[in-house]
Amino acid sequence: MNVSGPGQRTAADSGHRPRGCVLVVDDRPTSRRQIRSRLEARGFSVLEAGDGLDGWDLFQGGEFVAVVTDIQMPRSDGVDLLERVRSRSSVPVFCITAYPDLDTGLLTIKRGAEHYYRWPLELERLIDDLDRKIENPFDPEATSRHAKTSLEHIRRSGREQQAAVRRELVSVALQRTAGNVGQAAGLLKISRRTLYHWMKRYGVDRPGETKR
Repeated sequence: MNVSGPGQRTAADSGHRPRGCVLVVDDRPTSRRQIRSRLEARGFSVLEAGDGLDGWDLFQGGEFVAVVTDIQMPRSDGVDLLERVRSRSSVPVFCITAYPDLDTGLLTIKRGAEHYYRWPLELERLIDDLDRKIENPFDPEATSRHAKTSLEHIRRSGREQQAAVRRELVSVALQRTAGNVGQAAGLLKISRRTLYHWMKRYGVDRPGETKR
């Protein structure tokens, strides 16, 4: 069983008020350490597991305020863990992957994940989102005591995040369908008109096209 726990640092050790424990599940020790250090800096304690099965065992025996899980892992992946957690709890689950793809991203959201993040490019955004979610579980856009920005800045960041997600989804869909707008729209379950609007708004071209 690949689990890290005995060396766990607590919020008190870091000089922060206790904010609860986060379960971090990833088969890459270096990734777990990076996530752990950032969470501890925000006042959370952390338990680690190396795959979905070990993560599920820990989850059943502990009390966690959130779960951060990789998608691709041996024995049991992050989607399996997400579904198991959702069958028992409403604890927020944040999914990360170094190999993002459209189908998996949509699946994790459909299964109840808070969001789907690219590793390591979106690590800081993941930590910020988790922090806000724990601080304000019923209002993700409300200011938290740890936020140094105004409510309007958080709302603007939310719009920017939505734009980034849509841009990536459109780009991936067009690549997977070799630029066929009709098929890409069907893949995203939106109309062709909406897809053309998003392509124009977010600056996404069909594969092989160049902007003039």
